[in-house]
Amino acid sequence: SAQAMQTRRDEDKEACKVLGALSRPCGFLDAQYRDGEPPDCDKIIDMVRGLIQPDIHLFAPLGLDHVDHSIVSKCVRSTR
Repeated sequence: SAQAMQTRRDEDKEACKVLGALSRPCGFLDAQYRDGEPPDCDKIIDMVRGLIQPDIHLFAPLGLDHVDHSIVSKCVRSTR
């Protein structure tokens, strides 16, 4: 599973390169790789707030049909 996560991060970097963006892995495991509860929203919010700067555009998933995307979407929206 560690190799699968590294492969995903490599894919993210390549996709972001096409867009001229940077990927910022947060260290949270995807649902299929973690045991137990999802990450605490406060931890996600703290991490997101550490990335927000005036010249930074933050993009997050919409959270339509994936448990992890839904969690991140909810947390990021609460930082406004």
